Amino acid sequence: MAFFTKDPFMGTLGLTDPILTRTGLNAPFCQVVRGEDPVLGAGEFVFAQVTGANVAGQSITSITTVNGVATLTAGGAHGLQPGAVVILAGQTPTAYSGTWTVATVPSTTTFTFVHGNTTLGATTVQGTYTVGLIQPGQLCALTWTLVGGSVVATVAPYAGTANTGIPLGVSLIGLTNGQFGWIQVQGVAIVLTAGAPAANGSVYTGTSGAVTPTAAAGKQILGATYVSAVSQTIGAGSTAVTLTSTQALVYLSRPTAQSQIT
Repeated sequence: MAFFTKDPFMGTLGLTDPILTRTGLNAPFCQVVRGEDPVLGAGEFVFAQVTGANVAGQSITSITTVNGVATLTAGGAHGLQPGAVVILAGQTPTAYSGTWTVATVPSTTTFTFVHGNTTLGATTVQGTYTVGLIQPGQLCALTWTLVGGSVVATVAPYAGTANTGIPLGVSLIGLTNGQFGWIQVQGVAIVLTAGAPAANGSVYTGTSGAVTPTAAAGKQILGATYVSAVSQTIGAGSTAVTLTSTQALVYLSRPTAQSQIT
């Protein structure tokens, strides 16, 4: 979906627009904005910088291109969602090497990205790929630090540790190490989930930045409620989006991980 915010000088801006993501510390510090989506409604977002190394991907079996769209076949389940960022290196032809956004996920071992080169042949040297530390819809832990006297919000995938009591949010887009992006803390969000959630059910922390409806001691997310099951269609007509089998809608109200009960 597409959240937009309004700036008094620049007008309406999409929160996924490149102008609103940055690398390096010249980006706005600790900024919070209100965004609106025509289907999901209003939400609030924290501008945070990703901290932590990108993740090694699977081995590459092949990369082919049809009409400027590349299909990468991995040697195992890649675990990626559309919108994830991948960094390819060491390929021949070298035009495959670079930073790309996953367009579609046809299967558990394949994903596509658009490079636009319609004459590019298949890879003869497969090279490697890494994955941006944070995927779209991933549950994240938020922290705040002082950098040069300014407060900077930082974000990393939440490990799901019990009784930590820390602020949480959900990433709007795929992000790489060092990049700034928008983390949703209020409103209805598309979230990576395990299990079989149902509307109005409680939300718990799972593994690998996903949530789950399965109860676990000390792992309930406070200020979060499931809005839908997985694989639901939201929107209508040309703007309709069908969630995958690992995506559900969750209402966020400044969520936190459950803290120790004393």
